[in-house]
Amino acid sequence: MTVLLFMDRASLKRYMPVTLFTCFVMSNIFIIAFHYHWWSIQQSIVPWGYVINVSFAYGLFPVTVLWIYYFTSHRFWQYVGVNLVIDWIYVYLIFDRVLPWLKIAKFRLMQPWQYYLIVFGLSLLIYLYDAWQKQIMLSPHQTVSKDSRMHKPVFPIFIGFKSKSPIE
Repeated sequence: MTVLLFMDRASLKRYMPVTLFTCFVMSNIFIIAFHYHWWSIQQSIVPWGYVINVSFAYGLFPVTVLWIYYFTSHRFWQYVGVNLVIDWIYVYLIFDRVLPWLKIAKFRLMQPWQYYLIVFGLSLLIYLYDAWQKQIMLSPHQTVSKDSRMHKPVFPIFIGFKSKSPIE
């Protein structure tokens, strides 16, 4: 609800690929964790939730990533710093303390520091994905400026529409 109520449509549209990529990668991490018994999910909101924690992988985590990315993606070191703190809070306070206390999930064959490295590595992967996404969506005449948040993509596949370049 926070995204729908407080984020403008252009930003939501701009950062949605990062959010969907996050959901995809997080789902795969949960599947790998299930297979290797890194942790166990004891309670779920859906029948298949013992493999993928749906409320986290498609709820809390992508929304958090979306907001962090919205506020910090244009400054890499700020993005890294915020992710270091938020990931620490998630892994060491929520996943390692609160979830076992509520009997929702607990670590089994993985230590919290290992999961912290995975989650922080995911934040770096997300940043690389977005950088790649920006490059493929730009026309040859557009450049990525450091301070701009929105980069309007040009889709030359639409027949009948001609993109306007700054040179014209």
